[in-house]
Amino acid sequence: MAADLSSETGPIAAKRVTMDSSGGDATAITLPTWCRKVTVVFKQSGGSDDSGKLALSGTDGAAMGNDHFPIASGAALEWRIVPGRSRDTAGEVIFLSASTSSAYAHLLLEA
Repeated sequence: MAADLSSETGPIAAKRVTMDSSGGDATAITLPTWCRKVTVVFKQSGGSDDSGKLALSGTDGAAMGNDHFPIASGAALEWRIVPGRSRDTAGEVIFLSASTSSAYAHLLLEA
């Protein structure tokens, strides 16, 4: 289930994104063009911590590939987007997956 956050207004935004209903499958997330830093935390639907993965390429709804960065349960990943990196007109697309089937990714987007 792709999530298009490209219309979010900055310079800061907090979003909760529902992960794919199959644990481990990728959810494509389009970031706004103003976004220069993303912080990601995974939570299960009941609020307990979950682990997940971040990738810069993939297919929405498909199993996450081997080229990903693991995010431990209870941990937050902060990722800085370098200006000048190629983007399409909508913004950077990242791929997230959670380890469980009923999970959310909490994102903090910063300019």
